[in-house]
Amino acid sequence: LSKVDNMDAFLMECSKKTHIGVGELRLFISRADGHDELAREEFQSLWDRLHLCPVGFYRASEVIFNCHASSGHVEVLVAAQKDTSIAEFPRGIINLEVSLLANRDIDLMLWDPEASMWVVKWEGGIIGRGKQNGEYKGAQLTFSGDDSRGPLYEESVTIKGHLPTKLALKVHNYASMDTAVVLSYSWDQIEGPSSKNPPSGCKAIDEENAATSADQMSEWMLKTYGSQHEAWQSFQRRYAVRSGVSEWMRLFSNGLRFNDWQQVWQAWPAHQQAPSSWQEVFFFADADHNGVVNETELGALYRQHKVKEVLSDLFMGLHQSEPNWTTAWQDSAEGSTKITSSRWQSMVMDLLEKRRLPGGSPVCKPPPAQKPAVFAQSTRVELGQAGKPKKIGNAEELGLVGNSFAVLARLKVSGEAPSSQVGPVLGTPDAAEDQALFLGVFGGRPAMSFGGKVCQSDVVMPVDGWVEIAWVYDASTKEQRLYLDGSTVKVCGGVTAFLGFGAAVWEGLGEDPAVSWEASLGSLQIFPSVVPGYELRSMFKYTPKWQLDGEVTIDDADSAVKMGTSDSLGIRHRSFTALVSLFRDKSEDNGYQSVYTIFGTPKDNSLEMVVWNGKLGFSFGVTRCASDLVVPTGKWVDVGFVYDAERREHAIYQDGVLSKKCGGVEPYEGEGSEVWLGLSGKGIGAWKGKMRNVKLYGHSECGEALRVLSGQAAEAPATAPTSRRLLSDGLGSVARQEEQSIEDVANDALAVVDLNHDGAIQQGEFLAELRAITGDTTLPVGSIATASATSTTSAAVVTMSTVATTTTARVATTTAVAKPTSMEAPAPPAPSTQAPAPALATPTPSAAPPVPAAPALAAPAPTPVAPAPAEPAPAIPPTPVAAS
Repeated sequence: LSKVDNMDAFLMECSKKTHIGVGELRLFISRADGHDELAREEFQSLWDRLHLCPVGFYRASEVIFNCHASSGHVEVLVAAQKDTSIAEFPRGIINLEVSLLANRDIDLMLWDPEASMWVVKWEGGIIGRGKQNGEYKGAQLTFSGDDSRGPLYEESVTIKGHLPTKLALKVHNYASMDTAVVLSYSWDQIEGPSSKNPPSGCKAIDEENAATSADQMSEWMLKTYGSQHEAWQSFQRRYAVRSGVSEWMRLFSNGLRFNDWQQVWQAWPAHQQAPSSWQEVFFFADADHNGVVNETELGALYRQHKVKEVLSDLFMGLHQSEPNWTTAWQDSAEGSTKITSSRWQSMVMDLLEKRRLPGGSPVCKPPPAQKPAVFAQSTRVELGQAGKPKKIGNAEELGLVGNSFAVLARLKVSGEAPSSQVGPVLGTPDAAEDQALFLGVFGGRPAMSFGGKVCQSDVVMPVDGWVEIAWVYDASTKEQRLYLDGSTVKVCGGVTAFLGFGAAVWEGLGEDPAVSWEASLGSLQIFPSVVPGYELRSMFKYTPKWQLDGEVTIDDADSAVKMGTSDSLGIRHRSFTALVSLFRDKSEDNGYQSVYTIFGTPKDNSLEMVVWNGKLGFSFGVTRCASDLVVPTGKWVDVGFVYDAERREHAIYQDGVLSKKCGGVEPYEGEGSEVWLGLSGKGIGAWKGKMRNVKLYGHSECGEALRVLSGQAAEAPATAPTSRRLLSDGLGSVARQEEQSIEDVANDALAVVDLNHDGAIQQGEFLAELRAITGDTTLPVGSIATASATSTTSAAVVTMSTVATTTTARVATTTAVAKPTSMEAPAPPAPSTQAPAPALATPTPSAAPPVPAAPALAAPAPTPVAPAPAEPAPAIPPTPVAAS
């Protein structure tokens, strides 16, 4: 196809379909051999780059060995100062040419695994220093020899004739750092056993294992990165190879390519325990199979574990709360014949944000495991002029020196803050100015500084109200991060670790605070490691608003303990959970008039949690809720009082069991009421006995979580974020526009359940998923109508998750029970390896670089490229394509 054949019109048509400029497309074609024409052989090579393996197989090798003439090149990252295997050439290959190009000194080597012999090696090979031309098993070999001149290092080998044995291509990297190497290759034909389908380098995919590995990797990504955008930026910045070739290819391969993915995979600490290889998971993530995992595809992988969790929580929760499946269906479909996409969105939103199932029943799950703090304080402390600074420890002992750390606090600032106001929460006032640590507030904005670097938020804190602040330093990225109420408000880079060796750390003292600085500190925790953004909300949630460690004996008003006001404790107008272990003295009787206070408001008895008539009682004013279980004397009993403001419910738990639930309870109205432990007002007796493990949380909890928080059951593993706010940990407004949302998770989950892809969930599909999740084979088998040809579905935008979860992810959930054959809708087709149009005319970007080849045609002279500081692959001169 040449200019004579109207090449310009062809490129303009391609440009319309791909949205890539004519100039870039012309460059794409001309880079193959330096000419504008597109030969059949060039087209075949480009086509091969997009059609690597047949259906059901994945790319397991850097090079895929098609039977016909092929050529191309790939970039490979080779480890420092060691041998790395790059490819295995199959027996039966004819006229093979191979070259390696790098910016560091390397050696090309060929190894015969069957004969255990070096065929090509500068020192010790059949072909090497003393003999650069020769015969091996009937094939003629020519070796370029050792190239140690620089700045580019290129070595090559040509094998003329038929190769009757397998040969492994290895490269030794002499550099002290990992180095990008460009492998260029070509051959004329492959015959014999290797010519059978599939091509050598392709392996059959194990969908179940691949789905499991992808799910495990997804869970790690959720825990490590606060959002899918953050994960994408991190992977792009750290792992995507950038070189002359990559720069030219950026418009065509914007993402993580095959050889980039190995580094992403290795960043996952548990990758060696995964049941699949990195190549198999790359195939799984690369939903459109164009050789590049783009941001959309990575987002689907990032969400996969959350999608699985949503489906498990939703269907298992419905099964447990509604034993009759028809009620579960009616609650979900709201009387309709199907669950529409908008209704599904609402269901998932309620599940994640409100922990509510269709029909209103709560989802009860144990709280995630919490990181151990090196320092924790949950009693209220006044800061500023009204406070008294105190030394809390040494900087090294608190884990603040030389490493990552995180400091979390609940804070309430009183009054408007002038721009010059300095409000320390933690500081090292005795350290030199350039070594001092400051964590606090500058001019009403969260701020942190050490090592002479100051990081101040652009967001002003609200005043006269409680906020949750986190000051985080990540030593691995040299970043200071500021969080306010779970959202990132500032990230400052290029900051070396705090080096205040021997410095005393003070609470409420740092740089001289302004006279106007007044604040209350509700809780303070210090962790000697990074706390990811998505964990902050959970950590604050499960940090008690007030707690009493150890044991206290109360036998009269004088031994009671003042806790704080209803406002400072977060009780007024809100949900809360109060936990305590009680030991009733035998002097407490169970008479009708006998009332003993656990929590109370002595001023007016407007809030009471008591033992009355020997049983637990809970009241706001005249609204009362009383248990039917007797609290024994002379033994420890775990007690929980829960108020759910949304559901207007009181709940009383005794030893982890729900003993009473009362509805129609309006929120507590007592403004500024003082709350005491073991003391109420007139007419209600003080506690007589002991208490321990007293905790007050600012949210409502359920039975399973109460058992964990009371120490009666094990904590759940740390989980991924479960609310819109947690799912967004973007850096500023731009990133927040691209944050992962619950809608994305809902769309992905819908694509799993919607077997006929009509954009809604029919009763048969609902039952199929219910059976699959719960393993309940007594559920009926429903029918699934075939979707109309004109129907549309959100599955169209899901990319990987449709493939990931529709076919195999259910196996990795809570059951291995297969869905009945009679109700199966036709499975979605496996991803095709056949594109609808030639490579140059498809909008799918190619990861393939321009194609080098055998020296059958003259090539332009190469242009030297100076070595790059970060070891990118060198630029590749255009080379001709082998004739078929």
